[in-house]
Amino acid sequence: MNYVAFNSDTDKEVMSDPCPTELAERMEYEGYESHQWYSIQRHSCRGCQEDKPDVQERSDAHGIYTGHYCEDCYDNNYPYRKDRYPTIETHGYGERLNDDY
Repeated sequence: MNYVAFNSDTDKEVMSDPCPTELAERMEYEGYESHQWYSIQRHSCRGCQEDKPDVQERSDAHGIYTGHYCEDCYDNNYPYRKDRYPTIETHGYGERLNDDY
């Protein structure tokens, strides 16, 4: 995960850093005042390990969190099932969704 700083006037990316405090210090060192920039968290893709702007939190068909994946990896290299697979809770057989008995 990285924190990415953007210029408030142009919405263009200025710099990024894994630590939000370091990012703020670097922006101050570059001459930006607090009202001139903003930051967001950006996750790297779990599939290709790249820091892309289209990375989103993903889950399988039952809503179980599977990680952050970019569109390309989600469409082509997603290792989890996207269909509603049989489960003990919903179908009476198959995989168990949780470990609570």
